[in-house]
Amino acid sequence: MTGEAAVATPVDPAAEPPRCDILVQLAGCRTADEIREGTRRVVDGLRGLGDDLTIGIACGSDCGALSVDAGGAAIVPVDAAPPERFPIVGAVPTDAYRALFDAGRRSGARAMALIGTEVDQLTPGVARALLQPIIADDFDVVVPVYDRQVYDGLLNAAIVYPLTRALYGRRIPGQLGVDFGFSARVAERLSQGGQNPRLRRPVWILPQAIADDMRICQAVLGVRLPAPPDSIDLATVFAQVLGSLFVDMEQRAPFWQRVQRSQAVPTFGTAAPGRAPAGPVDVRPMIESFVNAFRNLQRVWTILLPPATLVALKRLTLVEPERFRLPDDLWARIVYDFALGHRLRVINRDHLLGALVPLYLAWVASYALEVQGATPAAADVRIERLCAAFEAEKPYLVRRWRWPDRFNP
Repeated sequence: MTGEAAVATPVDPAAEPPRCDILVQLAGCRTADEIREGTRRVVDGLRGLGDDLTIGIACGSDCGALSVDAGGAAIVPVDAAPPERFPIVGAVPTDAYRALFDAGRRSGARAMALIGTEVDQLTPGVARALLQPIIADDFDVVVPVYDRQVYDGLLNAAIVYPLTRALYGRRIPGQLGVDFGFSARVAERLSQGGQNPRLRRPVWILPQAIADDMRICQAVLGVRLPAPPDSIDLATVFAQVLGSLFVDMEQRAPFWQRVQRSQAVPTFGTAAPGRAPAGPVDVRPMIESFVNAFRNLQRVWTILLPPATLVALKRLTLVEPERFRLPDDLWARIVYDFALGHRLRVINRDHLLGALVPLYLAWVASYALEVQGATPAAADVRIERLCAAFEAEKPYLVRRWRWPDRFNP
């Protein structure tokens, strides 16, 4: 990578991609102008990592008309949809991660980044933060640390992070992000490569990297996670995120049952101070949804949850809204019971995940009441207590997983 300006060379999509040391997929840049500007910022951020490094910019638009003054970067067309909010590889040809790994493997890239942050937030520092640990320190996966506000990423905070931390033993809060860095080892492990049996089912990248004993770190990006669409449907999100996570969990059971405690991963960068405290939230609609579900979903919850849990939930339906609290240990056991029910197929899996939604809303209401007026740092401490509860209740999961017919709490 030289300091002189140069014009990026558009590449025929049918041709073999050019050789490069770093391949960056600008999944958050969709128009030619956005890709042009995003490329400039990426190259600016990567200056100084090495004068001889070559850069490829992978994008999913028509690259034929692009002319990018980008310091020697080559434009690499890929057929990829925008990434979902979780790092997973599947068998769909347009999967953003699969497209990146396939292109990276074919181009011989040492390091790859998928950047889903849109151009209005994308800075040179984002690209550098995601790729420097791979180039300079030989890490395999770089996970984002976002400038998180108190109510950001609650599905991740409530279920994905505490569950995967308890299962796989790594404290990685930023799993439902859209910006990640990867080494060539990850691409080789998870690219399609013609025939790859792992991609016949959803594969969560971080659990796979942990199982493969790859080096994982976090990088502070200094940006916020893009907001989800206003029309988001929780049942659909649960089917996409938790459905694939529970399937992946089932496939890795021999591994996670041996993990006994969690450990932190290295973090590069420092989060900005002075984030605003949480404002008030009207939790009554969420509590009403839970109370109505307790009446209407009794038959389903009775199949999935043990009697002691149902008794605790019934008590919760009777408390005043301002005193509504869902205990951490109870919530952890509920998530574990739903994961077990998903594995055993006790009911239709989509119906099972839909039945978890009102319980999740009960957790959100409880969390909102607890952190109202709290700073993001205090909310992070609250999530840490939740994660500790998931770890403490893991023996409950292991016993039920191994002997589902003999264990009746």
